[in-house]
Amino acid sequence: MLTKLLFTLAIITAVLLFYQFRRRQRQPLPKTKPTQEQTPWWSTPHFAVWLYFGLLVGLGIVVFAINWINDHQVLDIRVINGSTGEAILYQAERKMVQGRHFQTLDGRKVTIGESERMEITEQE
Repeated sequence: MLTKLLFTLAIITAVLLFYQFRRRQRQPLPKTKPTQEQTPWWSTPHFAVWLYFGLLVGLGIVVFAINWINDHQVLDIRVINGSTGEAILYQAERKMVQGRHFQTLDGRKVTIGESERMEITEQE
Protein backbone atom coordinates (compact mmCIF):
# COMPACT_ATOMS: atom_id res chain seq x y z
CA MET A 1 0.00 0.00 0.00
CA LEU A 2 2.81 2.38 0.89
CA THR A 3 4.56 1.54 -2.37
CA LYS A 4 1.44 2.44 -4.38
CA LEU A 5 1.16 5.76 -2.57
CA LEU A 6 4.84 6.59 -3.11
CA PHE A 7 4.63 5.61 -6.77
CA THR A 8 1.58 7.83 -7.30
CA LEU A 9 3.29 10.78 -5.62
CA ALA A 10 6.38 10.21 -7.75
CA ILE A 11 4.34 10.26 -10.96
CA ILE A 12 2.55 13.47 -9.94
CA THR A 13 5.83 15.13 -9.00
CA ALA A 14 7.48 14.03 -12.26
CA VAL A 15 4.63 15.44 -14.34
CA LEU A 16 4.70 18.75 -12.47
CA LEU A 17 8.46 19.04 -12.87
CA PHE A 18 8.21 18.16 -16.56
CA TYR A 19 5.62 20.86 -17.26
CA GLN A 20 7.53 23.40 -15.21
CA PHE A 21 10.70 22.61 -17.16
CA ARG A 22 8.86 22.91 -20.50
CA ARG A 23 7.31 26.22 -19.46
CA ARG A 24 10.73 27.64 -18.59
CA GLN A 25 12.11 26.60 -21.97
CA ARG A 26 9.33 28.40 -23.83
CA GLN A 27 9.84 31.74 -22.06
CA PRO A 28 11.83 34.24 -24.11
CA LEU A 29 15.36 34.82 -23.02
CA PRO A 30 16.04 38.12 -21.22
CA LYS A 31 17.95 40.71 -23.21
CA THR A 32 20.37 41.39 -20.41
CA LYS A 33 23.96 40.31 -20.60
CA PRO A 34 24.54 36.92 -19.04
CA THR A 35 26.88 36.89 -16.09
CA GLN A 36 30.01 34.81 -16.10
CA GLU A 37 29.05 33.12 -12.83
CA GLN A 38 27.88 29.58 -13.25
CA THR A 39 25.79 27.82 -10.70
CA PRO A 40 27.28 24.68 -9.19
CA TRP A 41 26.14 21.44 -10.82
CA TRP A 42 24.50 20.20 -7.60
CA SER A 43 22.15 23.18 -7.36
CA THR A 44 20.61 22.83 -10.83
CA PRO A 45 17.02 21.61 -11.24
CA HIS A 46 18.22 18.90 -13.60
CA PHE A 47 20.40 17.40 -10.88
CA ALA A 48 17.54 17.65 -8.35
CA VAL A 49 15.23 15.69 -10.67
CA TRP A 50 17.82 12.95 -11.24
CA LEU A 51 18.58 12.79 -7.52
CA TYR A 52 14.88 12.47 -6.73
CA PHE A 53 14.38 9.67 -9.24
CA GLY A 54 17.53 7.94 -8.04
CA LEU A 55 16.27 8.01 -4.47
CA LEU A 56 12.85 6.81 -5.62
CA VAL A 57 14.33 3.85 -7.51
CA GLY A 58 16.63 3.06 -4.59
CA LEU A 59 13.70 3.12 -2.17
CA GLY A 60 11.72 0.86 -4.49
CA ILE A 61 14.58 -1.64 -4.62
CA VAL A 62 14.90 -1.63 -0.83
CA VAL A 63 11.14 -2.18 -0.33
CA PHE A 64 11.14 -4.99 -2.90
CA ALA A 65 14.14 -6.67 -1.25
CA ILE A 66 12.60 -6.47 2.21
CA ASN A 67 9.31 -7.97 0.96
CA TRP A 68 11.14 -10.72 -0.92
CA ILE A 69 13.24 -11.64 2.12
CA ASN A 70 10.14 -11.64 4.33
CA ASP A 71 8.14 -13.81 1.89
CA HIS A 72 10.91 -16.41 1.61
CA GLN A 73 11.50 -16.74 5.35
CA VAL A 74 11.18 -20.38 6.46
CA LEU A 75 8.67 -21.02 9.25
CA ASP A 76 8.24 -24.02 11.52
CA ILE A 77 4.58 -25.05 11.58
CA ARG A 78 3.43 -27.45 14.24
CA VAL A 79 0.02 -29.04 13.67
CA ILE A 80 -1.49 -30.41 16.88
CA ASN A 81 -4.37 -32.87 16.80
CA GLY A 82 -7.05 -31.65 19.21
CA SER A 83 -8.22 -35.08 20.32
CA THR A 84 -4.94 -36.98 20.69
CA GLY A 85 -2.48 -34.15 21.29
CA GLU A 86 -0.12 -35.58 18.67
CA ALA A 87 2.03 -32.93 16.97
CA ILE A 88 3.45 -32.98 13.45
CA LEU A 89 6.18 -30.54 12.43
CA TYR A 90 6.26 -28.98 8.96
CA GLN A 91 8.40 -26.28 7.35
CA ALA A 92 7.07 -23.76 4.84
CA GLU A 93 7.90 -20.35 3.45
CA ARG A 94 5.86 -17.45 4.81
CA LYS A 95 4.30 -16.68 1.42
CA MET A 96 2.95 -20.25 1.19
CA VAL A 97 0.95 -20.02 4.43
CA GLN A 98 -2.62 -18.84 3.79
CA GLY A 99 -5.00 -19.20 6.70
CA ARG A 100 -5.56 -22.88 7.41
CA HIS A 101 -3.76 -24.01 4.22
CA PHE A 102 -0.06 -24.12 3.44
CA GLN A 103 2.44 -25.79 1.14
CA THR A 104 5.58 -27.29 2.67
CA LEU A 105 9.12 -26.90 1.35
CA ASP A 106 8.97 -30.36 -0.21
CA GLY A 107 5.73 -29.52 -2.08
CA ARG A 108 3.07 -31.14 0.10
CA LYS A 109 -0.18 -29.19 0.39
CA VAL A 110 -1.62 -29.31 3.90
CA THR A 111 -5.10 -28.27 5.03
CA ILE A 112 -5.76 -27.99 8.74
CA GLY A 113 -9.00 -29.53 10.01
CA GLU A 114 -11.37 -27.86 12.46
CA SER A 115 -10.26 -30.05 15.36
CA GLU A 116 -6.57 -29.34 14.76
CA ARG A 117 -4.50 -26.44 15.97
CA MET A 118 -1.60 -24.79 14.16
CA GLU A 119 1.39 -23.10 15.82
CA ILE A 120 3.75 -21.07 13.67
CA THR A 121 7.24 -20.10 14.82
CA GLU A 122 10.04 -18.35 12.95
CA GLN A 123 13.38 -20.02 12.51
CA GLU A 124 16.33 -18.14 13.90
